[in-house]
Amino acid sequence: AKLGGGSGGGGAECIEGNGGSVLAHLSSSRRTKSGTASGTGASGTTASGIGGPNTDADLHWIYLPQNQPPGLEEDEGMLLLSQTSGVATRGNVTLRSANARDDPVLHANYLKGVDGTYDVSVIMEGLERFQDVISASPHLEIIQPAPDADLAYYVRRFAGTYNHHVGTCRMGDASDAQSVVDRQLRVVGAHALRVADASVIPEIPNANTAAIAMMVGFHGADIIMATPPVTACATR
Repeated sequence: AKLGGGSGGGGAECIEGNGGSVLAHLSSSRRTKSGTASGTGASGTTASGIGGPNTDADLHWIYLPQNQPPGLEEDEGMLLLSQTSGVATRGNVTLRSANARDDPVLHANYLKGVDGTYDVSVIMEGLERFQDVISASPHLEIIQPAPDADLAYYVRRFAGTYNHHVGTCRMGDASDAQSVVDRQLRVVGAHALRVADASVIPEIPNANTAAIAMMVGFHGADIIMATPPVTACATR
């Protein structure tokens, strides 16, 4: 998988530049996700006035009991998280070297450029909804509503990731130049090689990817079990 660009293709120029030989040159997709730290608690989704149908902000209310580590406030409280999974920014995965034991190079590209500004705006919108709810609740207090500039700085300074990266081996029709695997999870142009993980997801879902990755794995296993054994390629 690492010689396949870390299950992300990597492009012929990347593989050849690291001393490898190319079996099939397929397009390398860009689907690196961004979000915030996960936890347990109540959650919901707010319809975004900025984002599209796949970029609404998820709002998480996480209860913080009194048994905090020493040094923190002893009062009970809530951790409020605003996150969007269907982000506009895109990252990429490339090879570090021709050695399969070397980890690939990950360019996350979180919150960068014009698309990053858009992602920040969607997350900020979720934080503003939190401020609205808290301001209207008699039993909740907020130190001071933050202006947009402070919210934008906060998002860029403290945003994290759910590590739900997808899509570097995009699934699609074999005739599509952007597809790395076909609808049977077969690597286009390769023999007896399939990819069955989150890298085949063609578009970033605005949701956790665990269930989707398991579905791909189960579906891939069914395909392989139903496929007659292939004859190994002759070597010279």
